[in-house]
Amino acid sequence: MDFGFFSLSLVASFAFVRLVTEQTDFHLRFKGLWIHHWILAAVAMLILIVAQIEHPIVWGALTGAALDGLIRKNWSIIDR
Repeated sequence: MDFGFFSLSLVASFAFVRLVTEQTDFHLRFKGLWIHHWILAAVAMLILIVAQIEHPIVWGALTGAALDGLIRKNWSIIDR
């Protein structure tokens, strides 16, 4: 059942992040670097690995957020 919760949270977070990013124009930019939501999700995943947190809904949500960012046309960290 954990795989089911993971899958559902992945799909739901992917759709939610897509909706939010399409409706807002908020960006984190620092000295030529663009911090995308896929980077923030990956950092959160690293923290979860270190903390040994294995909750499938949390992992599914972070995976969905990261995948949404990576499929975008402009996902580079260099701000142009």
